[in-house]
Amino acid sequence: MIKLKDLLLEKKLRVFDFDDTLVKSNSKVYVNNRGKRKALTPGQFAVYNKKSGDEFDFSDFDKVIEPKMIKAMFRVFKNIYKASGSRRLTVLTARAAYKPAKKFLKDVGYDD
Repeated sequence: MIKLKDLLLEKKLRVFDFDDTLVKSNSKVYVNNRGKRKALTPGQFAVYNKKSGDEFDFSDFDKVIEPKMIKAMFRVFKNIYKASGSRRLTVLTARAAYKPAKKFLKDVGYDD
């Protein structure tokens, strides 16, 4: 039988992805190929099949463009952030420039 005390003392790590999990932004991945340029959302890029000659431009991810919190996931994030105990919370991002994402989180009240 698992006791509540044991659950509260358990060490846990929670990981949230920044883009398309906590925040939707208008940051795009641009695909350049033979003079044509195509914009992809992070979700579209995740399933994009690279074609011969494709060159990718990730410069939009050097900033957080028009961020909108995904409210349901942010509630879960907020509850874990405020919970006591030995739980750890980490935000993961594939952005090379993580500082804009970190600044956004700090601006909305999450400073760790």
